[in-house]
Amino acid sequence: PSGRAVQELRDCYSKRPAEVFENMQCRAELMSTSHFHIDPYGNVFTGLCAGIVSGAIDNMHVQKTSRSSPVFFMLHKQGPFGLAQMAAKKHGFQFRGDGYVSKCDLCMDVRRCLNYTGEYQELKPQEMYR
Repeated sequence: PSGRAVQELRDCYSKRPAEVFENMQCRAELMSTSHFHIDPYGNVFTGLCAGIVSGAIDNMHVQKTSRSSPVFFMLHKQGPFGLAQMAAKKHGFQFRGDGYVSKCDLCMDVRRCLNYTGEYQELKPQEMYR
């Protein structure tokens, strides 16, 4: 499971340590053009990762860089474990002691932490992270 569904289904799956998801990038999920979503605020989400804005209805071809979209860039290059390491170093993120059911479960946990910092404008809508 991915996105917020992971929260509701966590008890249905066995959990594994975060390190199991090391070196699992999210290129395919982030770059997929087989599915997209436009929310009521005009944010565009591509691929299978809810809560990470890839553009806006008035600018659908935003150039992604490590400066403009650090979460997207990190997930694309290093996956959720790399994002978690950055969040731990920069924001004090701590891995859940009981583990994660998928790389998406880990990612959602990290992104929730990052969202609360207010530094990552690509994490939208706010309701996704409450």
